[in-house]
Amino acid sequence: MTLTHAPADLTDRGAGVLVHSPYGLDAKTSRPDGFISLIAVVVYWLVSSPAAFIHVPTRQVCHHGGMATPLDHAAEYVRPPVRWAEFTLYFEPLRFDVALVGTLQRQWMEKYPAVRQRLPRQRPENLPSVDPFTDSWPMPGVEQATGSFSPILFYQFDQISLKWAFSATESHGEAYPGYTNLAPELMDRFAELVQVVEETDNTVKVQGAQCYYSNALSDIDSIDWVYGVLSNWEDSRIVDRASLGINYLGLKLRRVSDNPQLSTRRTAWISLDEGEGQPSEVDIWSLSVPRDGFSPDTDDPMAVAQLLLHDAHEFEISNFESSFSAEMKKGWGGA
Repeated sequence: MTLTHAPADLTDRGAGVLVHSPYGLDAKTSRPDGFISLIAVVVYWLVSSPAAFIHVPTRQVCHHGGMATPLDHAAEYVRPPVRWAEFTLYFEPLRFDVALVGTLQRQWMEKYPAVRQRLPRQRPENLPSVDPFTDSWPMPGVEQATGSFSPILFYQFDQISLKWAFSATESHGEAYPGYTNLAPELMDRFAELVQVVEETDNTVKVQGAQCYYSNALSDIDSIDWVYGVLSNWEDSRIVDRASLGINYLGLKLRRVSDNPQLSTRRTAWISLDEGEGQPSEVDIWSLSVPRDGFSPDTDDPMAVAQLLLHDAHEFEISNFESSFSAEMKKGWGGA
């Protein structure tokens, strides 16, 4: 399906002021702060003491670093505006106990030595709802990072993700590693998670996949970007926002598209936000979930995860391309 931004398509968009990404780490909880703190202290002691964990034997994992990835059908850029990117796989809630957390943490410690606990993340509303407090002793999410703190691996009872970001001290011209490098790394870690879970006589059932790009809007004023994106870049007017008395501008768009080849539903969100002393940001994230008729050739969680992640990325790239003008892309440089 070809994505368009024609004004007639605005009936499928929700517009409003962006406050926060719905998948940040400021998730609300009905439990007292002290309860969360207690969990963090206990889990910190457990993660810091490998001997405290129940050992689950491991076996060789078939790595997927050479997996085939679909063409983006989009230009590659030397200096894209991407500031950070995150790829996430969602699955049915697991029994996220000490044994599972400990085995994964130890397995990934060599590559991701920095470990900390995080509040559980919310999942997109398009997925089946889950409750992190279903178990009598809920576990927080876990972050493991490389020595440079990028990329960062995050996992909890219903999801696993990989996030890459520019460091605060590095230049805008630093090379973004791209989906073709980051997606295989996520799939390798997911394969190891699946292996550990299956060795406890349980299964992993994938429910969706998401791609998220946060982009700096440094070469155009946000109000001009709004005019451009809502007119499919046919309106190139330059607006004096000061004369309009606007000191903050936010916009949020949503698109939904069914993929008949895979029987998936793809949803994309495009959000504009701005803050004092920093460039405006355009966040674009796309989610792919199965719908009625979704029947892959295999129920292997790795195969299902790859299908959904590639599908989400294809929709992500389509929305990314249409969110910026040809003139802006020319300034990023061709590959």
